[in-house]
Amino acid sequence: MNTAITETLPMDLHVIAIDETEYWTMPEHMSAVIGRIEQLYYYDANRVTYCCEMTPSYWLEAYDVRFIPKSGCVVGDDLDERIYDTLRQHADLEGTYYHCHNINGLIKRYQAEGVNFRYRHIGSQDVDPEVDYDEQFMYIREGLCSNAPM
Repeated sequence: MNTAITETLPMDLHVIAIDETEYWTMPEHMSAVIGRIEQLYYYDANRVTYCCEMTPSYWLEAYDVRFIPKSGCVVGDDLDERIYDTLRQHADLEGTYYHCHNINGLIKRYQAEGVNFRYRHIGSQDVDPEVDYDEQFMYIREGLCSNAPM
């Protein structure tokens, strides 16, 4: 029996919006007002994976999708609701791996542009060694979905 104690780093939680407009085809009346469609992800910066390569990757878990209107466009409540209904009905809210350097580069770019609503460090959370890490990580999603920081 192995009695070694494994230290676990706390979760270093971040949320980031990634422009995924190119993957969407929206009805003409909707695309006329949509400037950008962003997938919202959260990730633990203390946990990286090496996916059969030397470059580390973060696991980004999708929790929502949103759109940013084109500059100067005023979107009425009815159209806004129909766009969000369409996005959420077809959104792929699965997770994905992104190279750490790509995410870190996006963060630097967003910070240089002063675009706070596209990236946010949401804090640290201790990991309970008695509970599966993945279960704890998915529990974070529930909080983000009900009280999104962006």
